[in-house]
Amino acid sequence: MSNTQSQTARPQTARPQTASPQSPIALQATSFAFWGAAGAILMSVVLVGLGLYLFTTSTPMPLNIALLVLALIEGATGYFTLLGRRVAWAFSLSINGSCAVVMLFSAPRIRDAASVSLLAALIPCLTFGVLVLLQSLSPEEF
Repeated sequence: MSNTQSQTARPQTARPQTASPQSPIALQATSFAFWGAAGAILMSVVLVGLGLYLFTTSTPMPLNIALLVLALIEGATGYFTLLGRRVAWAFSLSINGSCAVVMLFSAPRIRDAASVSLLAALIPCLTFGVLVLLQSLSPEEF
């Protein structure tokens, strides 16, 4: 091999293989990452419902729009995590972790506004925390 060929040759990178040609989902249903991604998609549906409900109340419009944008990002990162994309997995993990912390510190406010117990106000925080736990237990799949 000449000197010019060795300088222009690029190393081959391995591309991840999908589970089967018929199914675009790369994760196995027995993995923690699969259930974390599926939970993220489910949470995005819940957040869309909450965001649409808040349009009928007197909450500020930026809060409603931010909630819908969060739901869109949550659903997209969950879907692409199911496809085995590492960047989506990392972003989903960070979004869910941030939401868990935000919901933790806003639980007393949720309790006062909704007139529920503190345990009921902590349910969103615990849900996001479980999603973080499920997704963080499986970094070797990406």
